[in-house]
Amino acid sequence: MKYTKKLLSKENRDYSSEVFYGNLFEMLNNEKTLEEYVEKILTSLSKISGTIHVVKRNVQSIEILTDNEEIEKEIIENSTVYKKVKETKKPFFLHNKEEESPEYYAGFPLNLKGKFVGALLIEEKQEIKNWKEIFVALHMLVFGFRYFSLVEKERNMNIQDIITGLYNEKYFYTHLEIEQEKYIRYKTPMTLVLFELKNLSAISNEYGFEVGEKVLHYIGSVIKKQSRAIDMPARIEGGTFAVLLSNSPERGGEAISNRVLTWVDKELEIDGKNVKVDLMHSYVEYQHHHTRESFFKEAHGKLKDN
Repeated sequence: MKYTKKLLSKENRDYSSEVFYGNLFEMLNNEKTLEEYVEKILTSLSKISGTIHVVKRNVQSIEILTDNEEIEKEIIENSTVYKKVKETKKPFFLHNKEEESPEYYAGFPLNLKGKFVGALLIEEKQEIKNWKEIFVALHMLVFGFRYFSLVEKERNMNIQDIITGLYNEKYFYTHLEIEQEKYIRYKTPMTLVLFELKNLSAISNEYGFEVGEKVLHYIGSVIKKQSRAIDMPARIEGGTFAVLLSNSPERGGEAISNRVLTWVDKELEIDGKNVKVDLMHSYVEYQHHHTRESFFKEAHGKLKDN
């Protein structure tokens, strides 16, 4: 409860004074996912007949938060009602909708601080009377969107390195323990790849810490792009990066090393300065005799210049 209040207090409003938030805190703490939360909210709209869809607008597309087994995102995005609601940020009704038309009948925008973040769409043509319930549902959906985005942000802050956006050292070692257990039980191969910016101190001393951080961010973005979805790219400390390759022998480490070194320029132009990048690398496959310490010690011992 305290965690929920802390997150929602960032909206700078007194929620306790608004009647329709009576069960909000309890719901936000009990529902584990945004989809579960949305499903709970929609139970209050039982007077609306037919299918209701709630969609969340993302950067490049939309996310359907209700049962979507038989509907594609493109159908919603290209529907008249959704496009009108997105454009005007106001409710829209397709009064000339035919009974068998695949188009939606009504749409209500979900606006957060003036920004369109999603919509509630009603499929079946009907006379809508429960305006109060719809009003409450819309507001609770918007704050649900906000809450779960804040939770995700807080979670990312606990597992991500601030400078590079990669996983941080603590989370990396937690994941390594899981992979070690998989190796012990199922002999699933894994490989550790290390990259070390050898001249980080020289860059920071000559050009300043901000330039050094920009170089780290650049290298981190290349490593992330060249890693697979199942890999664990992280910044361990200083100028040291690690990638734990799940279910991959040593040749996988060689492959990603070559890809990263191909894409990392040896000289970068940052803030009008030409900065040389001296990146070392190594890769080691995990063996039965390895401990966490010996695994990293061997990889450090094999670091070599590009």
